Amino acid sequence: MPAAAGTLYWPVRQVCEEGRNDWVEIPAAGQKLSDLKSPAALLEVLPGAGGGHAH
Repeated sequence: MPAAAGTLYWPVRQVCEEGRNDWVEIPAAGQKLSDLKSPAALLEVLPGAGGGHAH
């Protein structure tokens, strides 16, 4: 897990019988995802609730 909360992006390559699409665009600061033709997948990491795990 990342040390800090925030947005993580990663590229996705989609391949099917009809072709390929590369979902790799990362928005610039202030840019909306809807402005991009093929935005990269994203995951919003939230701050932990504390307490941790006892493994």
